[in-house]
Amino acid sequence: MEQVIGDVQKGIQTRRSVNLFYEHSAFLSQKEPTNIDEALTDPNWIIAMQEELNQFERNKVWTLVQRPKDRSVVGTKRVFRNELDESGSVVRNKARLVAKMDVKSAFLNGEIKEEVYVDQPPGFEDPKKHDHVYKLDKALYGLKQAPRAWYERLSQFLIEKGYRKGKVDITLFLKKHGTELLIVQIYVDDIIFGSTNNALSNEFTELMKGLWYSKRSSFDLIGYFDADFAGCKIDQKSTSGTCQLLRDMLISCHSKKQASVALSTTEA
Repeated sequence: MEQVIGDVQKGIQTRRSVNLFYEHSAFLSQKEPTNIDEALTDPNWIIAMQEELNQFERNKVWTLVQRPKDRSVVGTKRVFRNELDESGSVVRNKARLVAKMDVKSAFLNGEIKEEVYVDQPPGFEDPKKHDHVYKLDKALYGLKQAPRAWYERLSQFLIEKGYRKGKVDITLFLKKHGTELLIVQIYVDDIIFGSTNNALSNEFTELMKGLWYSKRSSFDLIGYFDADFAGCKIDQKSTSGTCQLLRDMLISCHSKKQASVALSTTEA
């Protein structure tokens, strides 16, 4: 043991693994910027911000429109955080775009009914449409409408299933079956429930397992599988992913880094 240099619990480090680690780190910023101006001077944070905007486009979160004259527009800001692994090393730069409200909101991309407009992200304004704003089709982090959109959807679902909303606490739902009682309490995106009868609790558990199949869709079971090649910059291992859909609804998915290093894309 006296011949071992460093912490033996961290395993053996070779020149190759160390080189790969620093190669990966070269594409990440080790420092969290304190404001947008500082972030815009770092290419790594610019990439992180652009990646989130690309995700918004894929998820159809918003539409660029002319600034409305009779509506207020919510400002936006960036929250910068470095994601760390168990050893404390930076593995990802996260640049979250939030509405200038409660940034602790736990909801993202929930459907909203009101007309909500937000400013273009600072540093990423459309050069030809400076006077335009984004009309939201789905919620952003920090948007005050996001929790309400989620609650209204869940509330309607429970009422349709025979539950009664509490008169004093509207986040409390009750269902009676003879002398037995089931109580459901909703807090943000958590649900706590209990009953005087285990059968009612089991019934609620099955109910919330909330998959819906359209009559117009087919009943085909479709599966997809893919893997990248040497996606991890540290150990060169690939990541495999699968998903299964029934009637256009995702019923199962799985993603995991492979245990060994593949020698080719086909092998991965």
